[in-house]
Amino acid sequence: MRLWDVVPVAREAVLASMRDAVLVVDGTGRVADLNAAAEELLERAAERVIGRPVEEIFPAWSRLAATFPRATWRAPSWSSRCAERAAASTRP
Repeated sequence: MRLWDVVPVAREAVLASMRDAVLVVDGTGRVADLNAAAEELLERAAERVIGRPVEEIFPAWSRLAATFPRATWRAPSWSSRCAERAAASTRP
């Protein structure tokens, strides 16, 4: 389970309270979420943006994304971190 699955209300509150534009893009390159500041910046309602290819909504995305390496590292799950700590604490 991911943090955002567990606390959707908190996620909504954080995104809504941010004054900076936040555009969430999923692994397929589609807009998964955005906040009110991003709606204002893009001059489009969330309903018209979510699910669309990010390059269609934000044409400069390709150039911007090319400047950053694609993230391949994933954070370990909470349970695997707990198991690692437990194993480390039993080592001599």
